[in-house]
Amino acid sequence: MARFQYHWTFERIDKYIKEGRGQGEFENYKPWLTVRDVPSNGRVAREMGTKVKREYHFLSDLERYFFYILEWQDSVVDIREQYPILEMEKTVEIAELLGFAHPKDPKTKINIVMTSDFMITYKNDQGDVCYAARSIKSFKDLLKKRTLEKLLIEKYYYDQLGIDWGVVTDKEINKDFAVNLQDLRQYQLFPFGVDEGVLDVLRHKISRVNPREKVIHTLKKLSEDIGIDEVTLLNALKSLISNKIISVNLTKRLNFNKSWNSLLNGGTK
Repeated sequence: MARFQYHWTFERIDKYIKEGRGQGEFENYKPWLTVRDVPSNGRVAREMGTKVKREYHFLSDLERYFFYILEWQDSVVDIREQYPILEMEKTVEIAELLGFAHPKDPKTKINIVMTSDFMITYKNDQGDVCYAARSIKSFKDLLKKRTLEKLLIEKYYYDQLGIDWGVVTDKEINKDFAVNLQDLRQYQLFPFGVDEGVLDVLRHKISRVNPREKVIHTLKKLSEDIGIDEVTLLNALKSLISNKIISVNLTKRLNFNKSWNSLLNGGTK
C-alpha cells in the first residue's frame, strides 16, 4: 500500500533508472512501479510467481487476474509487469504526430514515462521467442477519449518495434477461470507434501470413476478404503489439477459437490 502520493520529477525518473527499474528479465526484472509507488485504491496486490520466482506488483484486480491466466499458459516463459517505455523521446514524437498531449504529471507538468501493464515473453508454435505487450483496462474506460489517446501512443510505439500490442478488458477476462487459478496456484507455490503413492491411487481412481458420481462422494469412499482423510485427498486432487496431470473445466468455478462429469468435461489446459 502506498504511503505517499508521489509526483514525477526528472530526479525521480533518473533515480528509478539507476535502480534498474523496468530492466532485466526473469528473476532479475524490477517493475517500474510497485504497490508502494502509487496512491492505493485498495486493489493493489503483490504475488509470488509460480514460473519465475519473484514478487509481482499489480495495481488492479484485472491485472492480477490476467497474470494468473498468463502464468497458466505453457507457451509463456516470462512476464514483466508495469513495463516502462524508457525511450520517452519516441513517445513524445508519436504524441506530436498524432496531435495528442503526451502524458504529464499534473503537478510538475513534466512528461512522464509511459508504461504497459505487461510485457510477455512467449514461445510460438515453432519454438521461437516472441514478445507481446498488453494494456489492461475496464471496458468502460475505453469510452474515454483521453484513455484512447494514450493507448494509441502505446500502439504506435510497439508497431514501430514490430511487437504485438493489444488491450485486454474485463469482457475478455473470465473471472471464474482466474479465481480457480488463484486457488490452485498455492499447490505450486507451497507443495502440500502429498505422497506420490496417494497421487497415483487417486489418478488411477479418476480414470475409472462413474461420471455421474459427485466428486466429494468418490473422495469419501476412497478415504474409507485406503485410510487417508478426505482433506488430504482433496489436496491431492487439486495438486493433480494445478500441475496439469489431469485436465478439468476451469472456465466455471470449481465445485467438488458436483459430478465428475461436470468437473472433467471441457477441460482447459
